[in-house]
Amino acid sequence: MIIIALCVHLGIWFVAALASSITAVNVILQSLDEELESQVQYMEFSSRLFIAFIGSLEISVDENIGMRGITLSEKIGWEGNPMLFWDMNGKMIYRTANAPLFDAPTSPGFFEDTVVRNGEKSRWRVLYKPVADTFWVAVAVDTRESRQAIVRVAIEALYPMVLIIPFTIIGIYLGTARGLRPIAKVAEAVGSRSPMSLEPVDTDGIHQELRPMLDALNGLLGRLSLALENEHRFTANAAHELKTPLTAIKAELQMHQRSARDPATAAILGSIASRVDRAVYTVRQLLVLAQIESRGASLEKSWVDLHQLAEQSLADHGHLIVERKLQLEFPEGEQWFVQGQPESLGIMLGNLLANAFHYTPVGGRIQVRAQLVTGTTVFSVANDYAPMTDKERKLLADRFYRRPGTDHPGAGVGLSIVHRVAEVHQAPLEISGWHGDEGLLISIRFPA
Repeated sequence: MIIIALCVHLGIWFVAALASSITAVNVILQSLDEELESQVQYMEFSSRLFIAFIGSLEISVDENIGMRGITLSEKIGWEGNPMLFWDMNGKMIYRTANAPLFDAPTSPGFFEDTVVRNGEKSRWRVLYKPVADTFWVAVAVDTRESRQAIVRVAIEALYPMVLIIPFTIIGIYLGTARGLRPIAKVAEAVGSRSPMSLEPVDTDGIHQELRPMLDALNGLLGRLSLALENEHRFTANAAHELKTPLTAIKAELQMHQRSARDPATAAILGSIASRVDRAVYTVRQLLVLAQIESRGASLEKSWVDLHQLAEQSLADHGHLIVERKLQLEFPEGEQWFVQGQPESLGIMLGNLLANAFHYTPVGGRIQVRAQLVTGTTVFSVANDYAPMTDKERKLLADRFYRRPGTDHPGAGVGLSIVHRVAEVHQAPLEISGWHGDEGLLISIRFPA
């Protein structure tokens, strides 16, 4: 934007200088034309007197008068602008010794003509005018001096610009850059924040002119922080309040299941218990999500070994590997250190592996690994899964989204928790296909 502003200002200055030069040129040419007009008027007046005088003396004009006039002019000499005279038929009557041989006039007015004399080319401006319908008079001027004056005026107008422009560019650029430095500082501070970092922007060292904008921005951040805090508090309170009655319902259902003798009644109670389990699981996940979001950017980070956390989570879900005859690919003896908060990362890995174990078909493959890629640690969990479109993959991390046809109990919050934990750790999450479209690959790129 600074470069554009400089170009605009310099363009305006250049146009102004160019307009001044054009005006000066027009003034010079106008002065030249006025000089020719004045001389023609003088000659016209003199010629009318001469015609009247000749008529009163009744002197005849023979055909050789023109040549005698030319000869007389060469003898006498003439220091003024070149002059030429023709009769009304275009025959030259008289010309001064310094006058080039211009073409005979056909119409009055100003004309440009080029003459070559002694091998030198010169440009002339000629004014033709008839006098008393008796003869034509022409006054000419060599435009060499006028052109030199025009060039001189243009140089005088543009030369200062050539000297001023570089210093002006440097001055404006440095001044503008210095003036915009506080704005760039604020933009950098805001741009480097995480989405949940809503603390007020520091206004120390900010120009007075920018304070109203920053005060309005801080007011907006404060309102957003309060709204998010209220939302998190409501979610946590609602989930906590639901946890106790759901636990009581679960206990009462288990009691009735033990005493049920009718198979139909036992089947109905089993179905109800399954849905209660799903509700309990949903509430537990919502509590976890609310806890993570309430802490947000305030997580205290340290070096965490993802390999060790993955081993703990695999031990918790180990029975599913045997029950579902899953093929697990997990390297042993490695260390995958990243900067993070151990508890939240453990929750993230637990949800990732739980999803993989529950949604992988019986006898399917699961791969858990990490690798260094351009200075970052990429942790990934891949598993066999039904084919999915790119649109469906993008929806997996949405809260409460469950793919149509999914029969496994769940709340659709697991990947939302994974995504939120990755977000507060500034680790981008990517969901893609594995082995073509026959599987699912979830990768999390932790910064170095």
